[in-house]
Amino acid sequence: MKSSPEPTEPCAPSPRAVVKGLILVSLALQLVATTRVFCPPRALTALAPLRIACPPRLWPFTDYPMFSEPHRPGDTLAWIGVTFEYPGGSRSSRGEFEIRRTTPEETWEAAFGREESLLRAELGAELSRTSQTARVSFERHLLVLTEHGLSLPDADAAAGARK
Repeated sequence: MKSSPEPTEPCAPSPRAVVKGLILVSLALQLVATTRVFCPPRALTALAPLRIACPPRLWPFTDYPMFSEPHRPGDTLAWIGVTFEYPGGSRSSRGEFEIRRTTPEETWEAAFGREESLLRAELGAELSRTSQTARVSFERHLLVLTEHGLSLPDADAAAGARK
């Protein structure tokens, strides 16, 4: 009479297979993050729901120097700090957003204005979804990289950056 084989317990994956799987998942997520598939331009308001993987939310997948643009002396660095101010006086930082001019002829004032209007629309939609009332405030920053580090730009450019 033949004996039936003993039922075997399911094999647990080896630690090596688990590590390989985690590495593959990390590389796949890094590929998605670097292609910016989930970060369409703010100007395309119809695609706003896809904006789920934009800087600085890409960490840890693209927070490496190899993904950063090099800055050289004379380059101007511009960004906007965004804060929600709620009734009652509480404040909540919403992050900092880099500003780039679309052409070399565009003024920093125009670049800041363009980006603020896009951010105002994007953040207003976020506030309306959460049924919160808050005032969105922007703080403009503009610095020039020099041989000795970051410094304020000339008075004309600095005046256009403040608001």
